[in-house]
Amino acid sequence: QFFLILEFIKMNMTIPGVMWKSAATVLFDQMNNLYLYFTLHVTVYFTDVLFADHPKSVSFVPGLETSLLVPSSRNQTAVLLGILYVLPMVLLHMWDYAKIGLDLAGTVRNHLRANLFRKYLNYNEVARSQVEASDMQAAIMEDTREASEAYTRLLEMFRLAGRLAIVLAFTFSENPGSAMTLLLMPMLMLGWVRIRGAVYLDACNTEGELQLQVVKFVHRTCESYTIIAEYMQRPQTNELFYKTLIAATKKGRIPKEQIETNNKYFPKWLGPLFVGIYIATTAERVVDRTVTIGTFMATVSVLRSIAGDFGDIYKVLMRYNVLYAPVVTLVDLFNRPTDVREGKEVNRARRVLTKAERAQAAGNVGSVTDDCIPIKLVDMTLRWRPDHEPEFSNLSISVPQGTCVAVMSNETGGGRSTLLKLIGQKFQPTSGSIFIPTHLRVLHVSQHPLMIDGPVYNNLVFGARDCPRERVYQILEDMEMMLSLENVKTQDPDEVDEVGEVDEFGETPVDRWQNSFPYSELAKIHLARAFIMSPEVCVLQRPLCHFSASHTTSMVMQIIMSMVKGRGVRLPLESLHRRRPRTCFLTVEEDWQAQMADEIWTLGKHHIQVTKLQHS
Repeated sequence: QFFLILEFIKMNMTIPGVMWKSAATVLFDQMNNLYLYFTLHVTVYFTDVLFADHPKSVSFVPGLETSLLVPSSRNQTAVLLGILYVLPMVLLHMWDYAKIGLDLAGTVRNHLRANLFRKYLNYNEVARSQVEASDMQAAIMEDTREASEAYTRLLEMFRLAGRLAIVLAFTFSENPGSAMTLLLMPMLMLGWVRIRGAVYLDACNTEGELQLQVVKFVHRTCESYTIIAEYMQRPQTNELFYKTLIAATKKGRIPKEQIETNNKYFPKWLGPLFVGIYIATTAERVVDRTVTIGTFMATVSVLRSIAGDFGDIYKVLMRYNVLYAPVVTLVDLFNRPTDVREGKEVNRARRVLTKAERAQAAGNVGSVTDDCIPIKLVDMTLRWRPDHEPEFSNLSISVPQGTCVAVMSNETGGGRSTLLKLIGQKFQPTSGSIFIPTHLRVLHVSQHPLMIDGPVYNNLVFGARDCPRERVYQILEDMEMMLSLENVKTQDPDEVDEVGEVDEFGETPVDRWQNSFPYSELAKIHLARAFIMSPEVCVLQRPLCHFSASHTTSMVMQIIMSMVKGRGVRLPLESLHRRRPRTCFLTVEEDWQAQMADEIWTLGKHHIQVTKLQHS
């Protein structure tokens, strides 16, 4: 546990700005301790010098004896002391205000959040499927906050250690006999933390897990609301949610708060206990004048306040224990596998193969050389688990660029969707390779319509922000998307990124359309986005399944074919010969739809049957 926290601190030191901000925090926080040193000596000075019948000399600084600061004038000395008592507060106030601007905890928190989010975006498919949205939300919003705040509290240990050093130095110099009492207090506190730390950590972990279960319940309910409502399970779901809340309270929050209450009273008990012991053992020495009244009162003040200081130390040490849980969560999420390295390796291999294929096609000239490089599956095998039968085994096939391939299967679960995900680079095969020349962009379009927050136009040009608006309008007209066309034409081009005010239903003007558009229109937007982006390789998962009318289905299929034959949809004819070929892989619902493609691939486990089609 200690070494994990140590590595976490080392990692924070690598964040830009954190090292100097931490050093400044540790250094300038000591001003509070210097002020404490001053006030302790002033307490002695008031009793033994300023208000004493026979003023003595005291040491504000070791080795420097001081009597009245203004010779022969108690009143002027009192005025000077009053000014000196107030002036440091200006510096303390300025530092606390400046520390807010440093935002040390915010710097650490934002760094953790940004990098964790970036890591999540690069997870491979397996890792992403294992991390629920609620887990990532809790990690980004809660665990990063707890970890960053705990880090700043660890820096508080330097201030508290300095405060303890000041108190011990004062006590040793003014009243050595009570020093052992002060030393005994932190020893007892550390022992208590050692005993109770693990208990508190378990309670925090239990509460955190139960609270996360509540968050997950809410997420899953929101995702499953339609089926809950349709099967009339809303009362039962609400009752189950209430039981989840009660369990989180009884088994998590209440036990944790009970432990916290018992723990925080330990330093509160230490203060009165040690003050009582000190009074009982030192009163006689005050009476016989071996200890001055000023020293006695200052020491009593120290003992009373030091219990609060130890309470602060105790809280920091408890935060150290609690810090362990969010750091473990963050370490786990940061170390989930990504597809970045695998993608780089695949891309390197494709660059080598592309170079070899380009050399093989060197008989041609210009851009045609690259356009002649085929797309290949080479001895491709996919096995989900080592002990399972392979989904595909040693599949090899090639297809020239500029081909529309309809993928079919003779049985349900024949692997059509899986093959398209492999071609669309959603994941990599177990062995063998899928070779797509590196200069070609590949777009995988999922079956279910997906929308982003924002207006219709932003959804349409999500993959091609610089697309001319007229081309967008033409594609919408081709797809008979009059509802979307009317929407984007009435939207001010300069305001497409403005959100607007939230209405009484919790929606903004730019998002309201998603609830009013029919499902078929959303499906068309989902496809139009791909046509607007115009990738060289387009992989479409069941693009026709959302349309019941044969006219609409035929129209969409014709646009797909025009994308392949025209090297893009609604792109200028004069640049046709300069554009890359467009290749499309799609799964279809019926045989007549497949007949409109250039090739039909019928899948088997060990082979693909290819049917080439001729169109007039």
